[in-house]
Amino acid sequence: MVEIGLFEKVDLAPSESKTVTIYKVSPGRILTTKNIVFSFPFGTNYEVEVEVFRNDTKELPKNTKVVGENEQIKFEVGIKFYADEEIRVKARNLSDTESKTVLVKVDAIEE
Repeated sequence: MVEIGLFEKVDLAPSESKTVTIYKVSPGRILTTKNIVFSFPFGTNYEVEVEVFRNDTKELPKNTKVVGENEQIKFEVGIKFYADEEIRVKARNLSDTESKTVLVKVDAIEE
């Protein structure tokens, strides 16, 4: 069993939507998330939407998107990702005039 800390900074140009793979589970392994934290810097102004996917299947949040302003939003979840599956983050900048950034941190255990 290995504890893993994953961190991804997602920079978005005005009106940009981007999907980033932050981890691919090793063959024969299982990764279980403990916490997923989204950090929205000052000036984000609730104009960045963020979601977490297992390959192309949405995992978090189930029925909406995460947005914020000058805050961290933490989910304590035990999502299991299996061999060769990817943890992907999809972010979308709703501002058509300003670049935005969101930070994503995943604490997990791989067995």
